[in-house]
Amino acid sequence: MSNSRRKYDEEFKKRAVRMSYNSELTVTQMAASLGVTSNMIYRWRKKYTPDGDKTQMARQNEELGQLRHRIAELEEENYILKKASTENVKKELVLQTLKATQERWRLPAGVIFHSDRGSQYTSDEVMKQVANYGWKQSFSRVGKPGDNAWSESFFSILKKEIVH
Repeated sequence: MSNSRRKYDEEFKKRAVRMSYNSELTVTQMAASLGVTSNMIYRWRKKYTPDGDKTQMARQNEELGQLRHRIAELEEENYILKKASTENVKKELVLQTLKATQERWRLPAGVIFHSDRGSQYTSDEVMKQVANYGWKQSFSRVGKPGDNAWSESFFSILKKEIVH
């Protein structure tokens, strides 16, 4: 016995819904004439109006799916931020973060990657990775910690708002 389910395109479903509202046949009779079950027609009625538009519930379900996807993305970003804030920053973490950033946002060539002169940022691997992405690497000046004050202030606030 085959478990394959027949798939119906969106236009077929819309037409079936329209017919179910406009036909003198019962939904069961009309469904049988189309070769579908009445349950399918009732399910499609929840998704489409007689005019073929999506119902409010269908639109809300779509939006809910998009929001769930966005929440999953934010949870992944939050995990990365938590991990970064709890571990000692090593070049492996920097490389991992650069890779995740590029995969997530596909930043264009010419982006400026600014950091202090910590060994994790000045390692050959990190510098090669930044160059491979076509980004420009920028460091604070030697003995001038104030160069990073604005970015450290921003990330301090970000960490407080998102991570904690």
